[in-house]
Amino acid sequence: MKKKKFIIFIGFLTFILYNCISFNKKLNFILITLDTQRADFISVYSPANSYTPNIDWFAKNGIFFENCYSLIPITLPSHATIFYSKPPWKLRIYNNGEIFKSERKKSLAEIFKKRGYITSAFVSLGVLTKKYGLTKGFDTYIDKFPESRWYLTAEEINSRVFPWLEKNRNKKFFLWIHYMDTHFPYFSFIDLFKSNYKFHKQSLKRILFKSFLYYSGVGSFDIQSGKNFLESLYVREIEYLDFCIKTLIEGFEDLGILQDSLLIFTSDHGESFYEHGNIGHMSGLYNENLKIPLLMLLEEERGVSNSHVSLIDLAPTILSMLNIKQPISFHGKDMFVGGKREIIAEHAAIDLANFKVLDDSLAVACIVDNWKLIVSLS
Repeated sequence: MKKKKFIIFIGFLTFILYNCISFNKKLNFILITLDTQRADFISVYSPANSYTPNIDWFAKNGIFFENCYSLIPITLPSHATIFYSKPPWKLRIYNNGEIFKSERKKSLAEIFKKRGYITSAFVSLGVLTKKYGLTKGFDTYIDKFPESRWYLTAEEINSRVFPWLEKNRNKKFFLWIHYMDTHFPYFSFIDLFKSNYKFHKQSLKRILFKSFLYYSGVGSFDIQSGKNFLESLYVREIEYLDFCIKTLIEGFEDLGILQDSLLIFTSDHGESFYEHGNIGHMSGLYNENLKIPLLMLLEEERGVSNSHVSLIDLAPTILSMLNIKQPISFHGKDMFVGGKREIIAEHAAIDLANFKVLDDSLAVACIVDNWKLIVSLS
């Protein structure tokens, strides 16, 4: 009887130790989001469109998701779906500029903080500043911008991240790094010192104005030339950002952080370049707006996943890695658990006078495997 109890005790102790080791083996979580980054403009997804060897490094050394989707092609609400694992209609937020009310909602950062992690965010776009409501659970939320600009370049973000990492490298942390360089108007830091900056700015305005007239039924316009011009600016921004990602990875390695961290690399939404008659990202639920990269660096695991997943599944997946029970308020599912899932994406225009949804503007997309149905009320 004593022998039996002893065996049970050893088994229980082994179980506890195993879970402790798996929980603490990798101390840190780093989430990197690229604003407005289409999946098919990263070379691991589509080599013909751009060259991004440093972003590809995440895929070659980790897990590469072929089919990840945003639930709404707008920055603020899309990031809210990441941290709160709820669809936009549950979060009651559809556009930038709205104030997200998070008081009664549990956030991923809040869960990390309660588990003893230091939590920090570095954002590069004005629509993600503190006043818009994504700060819940973050000890530090860095959102200071120059007076003349509503954005920060990747180099400027890195210059803020590295001092923080130097200070906190020996603590366990959850870190969110946001880069906006691929967001319109596609003018990176390096262009500010080039003589052709004003020329490109004027060319961009001229093409957008001609596009507006053309889609309004006035005049003619060579869509292919406009598409080529906008895509060339976009690709240049991606390749500039890829260079800054290299600097980030090297910084992680120099600080000894990489081997003690789990990294997740994704985007909030894509961008249209005249596909389906759209420019930008706020008016469409097609793949160019919704299909985004998702790459994970998880210990020694490597592979490709063709499962259809979305940003709403990200927080539950992270908690599952840490053996943390998912809050009942989360709507997403662990990405590594099989089974068919339906992805529901949304879009709605907002009356900017009072930030209320215009009911007749609502559009919904349902994605199941390789099928998509888009229903618009307008």
